[in-house]
Amino acid sequence: MSQDQNLQTWYEQGNALYKVGRFEGAVVRFDKFLDLKPDHYEAWGQRGCALYELGSHEEAIVSFERAIHIKPKFAPAWQGKGIALAKLGRYEDAIASFGRALKYAPDDAKLGITRVIPMRAFTNTKKRSSALIRRSN
Repeated sequence: MSQDQNLQTWYEQGNALYKVGRFEGAVVRFDKFLDLKPDHYEAWGQRGCALYELGSHEEAIVSFERAIHIKPKFAPAWQGKGIALAKLGRYEDAIASFGRALKYAPDDAKLGITRVIPMRAFTNTKKRSSALIRRSN
């Protein structure tokens, strides 16, 4: 099997494993693929999604940022980064990331919906903080 065939196989296996919920295996395949093709922004994004599903949110953010570095207007990576940031409670950063995703894919309705989630959480957190401050005074 040629190197190109191996690359394609690892990439396809990574996607297939992700689709059936075998996220660790997907990360391993994407890593093998990216070792030989480190400039493939979509694979970095997909790796980020698999890491997110494993609960490795910081690592997922690093993968999304690699995808963004390669292709700054890659909206799915901005979206994934925003979701991971929101999961970590970094709501302001998440909102900024969703804003970039919307800037690069303004017609993608999914991006608009995912931006609402951290905004609500951020607003609720601020309301709870304000209530706690008022009660303590």
